[in-house]
Parts: sequence; structure tokens; C-alpha cells
Amino acid sequence: MRVAIDIVTIEAGRGGTGSGIWTYAEQLLISLDANLPDDVEIFVLARSAQRRLLADKCSHLEFPNIYWPGRGLLCRLFWVHVVLPLICLCLRFDLLHKLATETPLFCPAKRVTTVHDFYYDFLQEQKPAGELRFREWAGKLYFNFLTRICVQRSRGIITVSSSIRDEASVRHPKVAGRLVVIHHGAPASTESVMRESDPAETFMIVYVAKLMPYKGQLTALRVLERLHEVAPTVAARIRLRYRGFQNDDTYARELRAAIAQSPVARQIELLGYEPGASIASIYQGASAALLLSRYEGFGFPVIEAQSQGVPVICADLPVLHEVAGEAALFVPPSDLEAVGHAIRNLLEEPSCAATLREKGLANIRRFSWTEAALKTLKVYRAVWR
Repeated sequence: MRVAIDIVTIEAGRGGTGSGIWTYAEQLLISLDANLPDDVEIFVLARSAQRRLLADKCSHLEFPNIYWPGRGLLCRLFWVHVVLPLICLCLRFDLLHKLATETPLFCPAKRVTTVHDFYYDFLQEQKPAGELRFREWAGKLYFNFLTRICVQRSRGIITVSSSIRDEASVRHPKVAGRLVVIHHGAPASTESVMRESDPAETFMIVYVAKLMPYKGQLTALRVLERLHEVAPTVAARIRLRYRGFQNDDTYARELRAAIAQSPVARQIELLGYEPGASIASIYQGASAALLLSRYEGFGFPVIEAQSQGVPVICADLPVLHEVAGEAALFVPPSDLEAVGHAIRNLLEEPSCAATLREKGLANIRRFSWTEAALKTLKVYRAVWR
């Protein structure tokens, strides 16, 4: 079986610790390489920069020499809908795995597609069409159209969570029988031991998410401001550190302006994406991780934080319950009082933080990249037959 995995249009390093899709691509390829059976050949279609990041980590996968210079929209469209199908035809691939729903209109190979979320459907439902900026509007039309093509023509559809599988079944009822849930793996756990909270020490909250309105960074700022009003002594101990790629320039400017005008401005750091930063370095010194997103496909920051022994406070979403298990404090993402109460609970009750830490380290054992790779190979075989 000859399998092509296309990552040409995936950007490395978009997000707090790297975008969810890039993290998925990198870790899945490494695990497929380590578990590749003799009767399967996998060819990774990648740009030169991507090959440099991955080729040394994958000794059994093939990386054809593809020169693809452009990143603009027209180049992207030409690659996905013209060049990629021609490569599949000329190199006689049996199967094409697209790691996101941007699948070709026509392709001679059988298709497997990974669906991470339905972000553009969510965006459309949150904002009336008249409020969408041109880029959002164009993206919504393009990706919604390709999602329909994807679910119609993919023989196998991998969803990264049961929540996304259920959402796919509602949005596209005809494909329910082709949906397979394959969870992401978790990072290696830390051996460090969290210290009990000391009233004299700083309480560092790390917020890892790309800068977009639905991710909830502004809500986190309002929570800290509210604590500053009602419990100034408690609030004075808190530091809030944002990490995330600037996906939405308008929102990033709004967030920076809000921070600059805030009475707690000196307690906040806004850091961009750091390509060389490890997960351990990102969560180093963190007393808690916060994620008040209104929509997630999986929620990498939750298990990343848990892997480092950091207690998690996150939005009360079904997918985050699925991923975090019993190892998080769940809050309505727009409820300032509830979020503030959860922060104070961790800050003032060391036993609560210690319990979440232990539960978190136990929870991440459910998530394995090796298992994800083996299940993905099983999907390949089912589609190939």
C-alpha cells in the first residue's frame, strides 16, 4: 500500500506551543515512522522547511523532493486542486491522507481525511454574515465548501474527539458510518513536584491559545480586573501570561489596548509564539493553566498543562470534559465570578491544586501517539480494501 500524507499547506508554529494541526502532523508522522509495517510505504509531501523539521525524526518515511515556493491563496489553491491530484496520479498512490479538510475536488487516490473541528461553521453561527470581515467571509465560503467535498468523497474520516464525531454526525448525517475517533497523544509527563502555594509567592497563570476572539483572552483579563476590585490582596499575587500566535491582528490590537488601559497591566505578559520553546519551558513556573475558549476540537493546552503537573481551569465544554476527564476545574467561559472563584480555590487551597496535579498526570496516560498511529494504519487498511 502506497500512502501519501500531504502537509504542504500546514504552517509550523501557529499557536501557543505550535498549532494543533502542526503538532498533530509532526507527532503522528513520528509515530507512524516508528510503527510502520513492511507492507506499507508512506510518502510525506512537504515543503523544504517542513522536511528540515521532520526528516531527521523519521527514518522510514519517504520525503519526495518537492519545491513549492508560494504561500499565497492562488498557490495554495493550485497545489491542493491541481498539483496534488497529479502527483497522486503520476506516483500511483493508493491512498491520500489529508490532515485537515482542505481536500482536492478530484483525486485518483482513495481519501482519508482528519477533521479537527468545524471552526468556520461555528464562526458563521456566532457572527451574522454582515459582521464577518472579508477574510473570515472568504474563508467560511471556501472551507465550508471543501468540508462538504471532504465528507462526500473521503472513504475514511478521522475525528480527533468524540465531540467532533458527534458534531459531524449532526452536520453531515450521511457520513456517520465513516467516522472514526482517534484521540491525539499527550506529551511526556514531567517528574517535577508542584510546591504548595505560599501566600508570599507569585501565582502564575499561563494562558496558551492563538489570539482570536473565541479563545477568551479578554475574558481572562476581565476576571483579573474583577478580582482586583473585590479581593485586591489576592489579585496582587496573580500574574497572567498569555502565549499565542497572532492569528487575528484586529483582536490582538484590541487585547493589547485593553491590557495597556487595565489597572492590572503590570501583572500581565503577552508573549508571541516562540519556535524553540518546549512544552516544559512554556509551563515552567506555572501555578495554573487557564483556557476559556468557546469552541475546541480537542484542546491540546489541557493535556500539555496536565503533562507538566499544572492544574487546569477550563471552559465547561463537552470536548474539554472528554479530554481533561476529572482533572480540571470546569467553568462557564463567560462567567467572571465563577472563573475568579476557581482561581481563588487553587490559590488558597493547596490540597485542591495537589489533587488536580495527580489526577492530571493520571489522565494523560489515556492519550498515546503510538496508539493514534496504530489506529490510523487500521483506517488506511480498511479504506484500501
